[in-house]
Amino acid sequence: MNQSISPEKYIKTRARTLKIDRCLVNADWNSSKFAHVTIIRKHTNGNFTFAGYLVDLLCLGVKDTFYGFNQLEEDMAELSEAYGMENEMVEIEYALAHNIIFAGEEFASEYHIPQHRDFVNITKYLLEEDDERVPLIEIHTGDKDGLPHLIVTSSDSYPSALACLKRYAGEGKYHYTVLDKEGLIEDGNYFGEDDDAEELDDDFPDCHLWTRDDWRSFISDLTQENYRLFMQEFSYIFLMAITKPGLEERGLDIINELSIADKGVDWNENGDENEYIKTPEEGVAIEKIYNQITRKGASSKEIKKVLSTIQDCIKKWPNNPLFRNYQYNAYLLLNDIDRAEAEIFETLRLFPDYLVGKTIYADYLIAHNRIDEVPAVFNSKRYLFELYSYRSSFHINEFMHFNTSWLFYYTSNEDYVMADFYTRLLEIIPGDLLREKQHKLLEMMDIQRTMLVLKLVSKSKENTVEMDKLISLLINDLAR
Repeated sequence: MNQSISPEKYIKTRARTLKIDRCLVNADWNSSKFAHVTIIRKHTNGNFTFAGYLVDLLCLGVKDTFYGFNQLEEDMAELSEAYGMENEMVEIEYALAHNIIFAGEEFASEYHIPQHRDFVNITKYLLEEDDERVPLIEIHTGDKDGLPHLIVTSSDSYPSALACLKRYAGEGKYHYTVLDKEGLIEDGNYFGEDDDAEELDDDFPDCHLWTRDDWRSFISDLTQENYRLFMQEFSYIFLMAITKPGLEERGLDIINELSIADKGVDWNENGDENEYIKTPEEGVAIEKIYNQITRKGASSKEIKKVLSTIQDCIKKWPNNPLFRNYQYNAYLLLNDIDRAEAEIFETLRLFPDYLVGKTIYADYLIAHNRIDEVPAVFNSKRYLFELYSYRSSFHINEFMHFNTSWLFYYTSNEDYVMADFYTRLLEIIPGDLLREKQHKLLEMMDIQRTMLVLKLVSKSKENTVEMDKLISLLINDLAR
């Protein structure tokens, strides 16, 4: 096997050529509506590549996923044993496993709820293509009436999913339940009165509800070999131990900030981004140029031909900055850096309020070691609705570009408190809308999160005082 290829790339490009060895799911998946699905494929060398999927069939779809690459048989045995300690796992046919995962994903997508980024970018490629070659099995999603039901362990969990339900399901057409240590504290009419609170806790093994002993055991058992299995927990640790207190020092409350950050964003991908397009002919030209300039593998000759078309459009529709943006990108594709940079300044001169022009200029400033000038580009406004207070709606692409600029700015300044905040805003955007730049920034933040959390964990293992201090930041009021 070629060891130079990364596990991620292997899974994306070759995993489907491996034979499926077995598929597992928790025995109570159909009654609990939470499925822990594991798909295991076998290499010709006898090793295994696998992926696990936590599927919330009530609402969220694929809410978590992880994977292992080229694992030894004894490693798989340890994983199976660990899984078996929390859930009774049963072996199932691949078709059922496939349908469970994609039924959850499809149901969540009806309400524009983003799926876990690693599922979108990596682990879905370990599954077969979701087409007619896989037999269709009916999987019930939603509550008994087929309505989405968002169940969370605290009122500050999954605020973006709740916002999506409000937008796309509408009031009265979804359920929302908050659990506490005693059971349900909101919308308690879904479960029967005879349901046992301990059984509910078992159905939601969420680190939000871990006790001091749970965290102490988790931290003590973390090793250099197994930490990659706990990226969801690492994200939570970073949020609670680094981002939340860091924002509080700046007078900011993480819950409030996250709740208002997407104000006015139209998740239907409409918004006002197309306010510059005044005629149907203009819209057709924009779409055609976009398809041409974003096509992979286009030759220099083809790009030059598109550039000529763009320049004709600029003459025909001089008040549309979108053509300017395409001209900038065409120059970049032709490696004509001087003309590309000149286009940045010309676009800003002509359209000083054009958001994409601002974000490109911010990138230019960072690349030229003028990072301190970036906040002024956005009038030091943290949110779109503050920067454009005269507008009522924003296209999701504008939300993405704006928050990407702030994320790039804060990572360049190594301010990982604010960088993590803007990372979480990008993470609520459906993965198929993100581009290469966003994926690279998010991957970089994953590395930073891991490094900084491992540093905290290592420090806490060496000193009981540091351990207690870290755990105090991690447990919420319900677990105290």
